[in-house]
Amino acid sequence: MSPEDRQPAAEPAAGDEKDLVVPRLTEEVGDLRECLDWLERLDRGESVVVNLLPEASGGRDYAAFDRPRVLQVLRRIAGDLDELSRVPSAGSVPPRPAGTDEAEHRRRLAEPPPTPRRLSTREERAALRAAAGLDPLP
Repeated sequence: MSPEDRQPAAEPAAGDEKDLVVPRLTEEVGDLRECLDWLERLDRGESVVVNLLPEASGGRDYAAFDRPRVLQVLRRIAGDLDELSRVPSAGSVPPRPAGTDEAEHRRRLAEPPPTPRRLSTREERAALRAAAGLDPLP
């Protein structure tokens, strides 16, 4: 089908904007409540341990959260709410960040992606030799 044959996209109906923003707001409210629970637990002297992988993945990557880390998540939530508050029309609803569910879950927990493990000296040397086109050492 050529571009000339395509029909223009229909204008979103007035209710569509709400349909796009409300689920995002619901997620943010859930995250706020979770952060409040974490802060209450920290105030009682309890530890807060969070799985950094989404539940749907079935994996586990636990990390301890302290007060500064919870505040970092709260700043992320405030930024997302600020972004949503400036949505003038349905066409400008901020899209979800590209990437995997794991990346989105880490973003929601204000967690940077894990840093790759450092290569050993032998592995570094082998990588440098391979990059230079030299034969690997025996």
